[in-house]
Amino acid sequence: MCVLESLYACTNFLEDAGELVRVQEKLSPRYEVAAALRYLERQSGKAVLLERVEGYEDVVVLGNLLSNRRRLALLLDVPEDNVVDAYLARTATPVAPKIIEGDLLAAGLRETKPDVFVMPVLTHHAADASPYLTSAVTIARDPETGARGMGIHRVQVKERDRLGIFLGSPPLSDFLAKAEARSQDLEVAIVVGMHPLTWLAAVAYAPEGVDKFGLAGALRGEPVELVRCATVDLEVPVEAEYVIEGRVRAGVREKEGPFGESNGVYLTYDNPVIQVQRISCRPHAIYHALVPFNHEENILIGLTWEAQNLRGLQQRFPFVRRMHLEEDDWTRAVIQVDREQATVPLLEFASQVLQELYFVKTLVLVDTDIDIYDSQEVSFALATRFQPDRDMVVLRDQPALALDPSTTATPEGFRTAKVAMDATVPPGERERYKKISIPADVARRVREKLATV
Repeated sequence: MCVLESLYACTNFLEDAGELVRVQEKLSPRYEVAAALRYLERQSGKAVLLERVEGYEDVVVLGNLLSNRRRLALLLDVPEDNVVDAYLARTATPVAPKIIEGDLLAAGLRETKPDVFVMPVLTHHAADASPYLTSAVTIARDPETGARGMGIHRVQVKERDRLGIFLGSPPLSDFLAKAEARSQDLEVAIVVGMHPLTWLAAVAYAPEGVDKFGLAGALRGEPVELVRCATVDLEVPVEAEYVIEGRVRAGVREKEGPFGESNGVYLTYDNPVIQVQRISCRPHAIYHALVPFNHEENILIGLTWEAQNLRGLQQRFPFVRRMHLEEDDWTRAVIQVDREQATVPLLEFASQVLQELYFVKTLVLVDTDIDIYDSQEVSFALATRFQPDRDMVVLRDQPALALDPSTTATPEGFRTAKVAMDATVPPGERERYKKISIPADVARRVREKLATV
C-alpha cells in the first residue's frame, strides 16, 4: 500500500503521477479561484495547485483533488475498477487512531490571530452571501457518551471570528441537539487541509459508535495520528493545515446563505452559529478548496453511498453486481444486475430500492455487459434496450432530499416523485441485443503496448 503522511506528500505524489497541474497566474479568492477550478476541472480533469493567491503570499490553494476515480485509485493503490471493493474490504476492519504527545505547536501548527481570513476563504458564486469553507471537516464529541464524530458541513464566514454552519446530518446534528437539551454550547474543531483519505472518511457512513478516524486509518493502512486542541476537548489530525477551535452557541439560529449548493441552486436556512476561539495554521499552508456542483462532490458522495448500500442490497438480492451514483447527477443511480439470476421482477425490485434510498430520484438497471462507470454505455443501454411504455415505473409521494428545490415540503419531510427504468436485455433475446466489442485478448494487448502513451 502507498503510505503518504500528509496533504503535501499526496500533492507531490499526484504530480509525479501526472495527475496535478500548477497554475502561476495570480487569482483572487473572490470568484476567480472557484472559476479557475471549475474551468480546469472540465479542461484537464486533473488536480490543481494555484500557487499565487491575491492577498496571500505564503499560501497555495489545492483544488479538484478527487474529481476523478483515477486519483482516488492511486491514493488507495488499487486498480480504478476496484475502488469500491477496496473501500469495503478495508473499512470492514477499522484501525484505531493514535493520540500523540505534545500540542499543536509541536505538530508544526502555530497560533495565529482568531481571524478566519488568515485563510483565502473562497467566494464561489455570484449570489453567495459571503465566503464559505466548503472542504472543512468539523469534529465534535457526543455530550452524553464522549464518542467522537466528524463530517463535511458548509461553513459561512459571517465575521472574522464568527461563523454559520449547516449541521444537516448526523452525527453532529445529534450532538448539537443533545448539547442544547442541556443548555450547553457544543465544542467543535474545524480542519481545512488533511490527508485525502482521512478527508474521504469524513463523509463516510459510520454506524453509531464507530470512529470515522478508524475508517480513515483502515483506508490509509496505518493509524491516523491525532493531536489535542488547545481550547476545546477534541483532537485533530496531526497533518492538519488549518485548525479552527470554537463553540456552537446553544439555542442560537441565524440566517445562513444564500449559498450555491452541490445540487446547483442557491439555498438559505436558519442555522447554528460558531464563535471562534483560536486558529492555528502550518507555515506555507495548503488551503484545500472544494467547488460545489462539480465532479469531486459527486465522487465523494457517490463512493461512500455505493459502499454503504451495495453490500446490503447484495445480501437481499444476490443478482445485484454493482451500483453507481452518476458523477454528473448524484440523484441518478445505475445498478448492474444479472438478469438471469433475478428472483423478483426487475421493476418491482427497482421500486423497492427507490422507496428505501431517499437519495435516489432516478434509477437505471443495466446488464453485466454494461460498464456502469461509463455514461456512454449507460446511454447505449437506454437507447437500445429500454421502452418507456414497457420498462418504466413512476412512484409518487416518495421521501426526498431537502437540497432538491422541486420537492414538496410536508410535515413528514420532503416528498418527490421517482422513476425507475429497466434497460436490461429481455429474457431469451441476448443474441439480438449483443453489444459490439473488440476481442478481449486484443484489447488487453493494446492497453499494455500503449500504457506509457
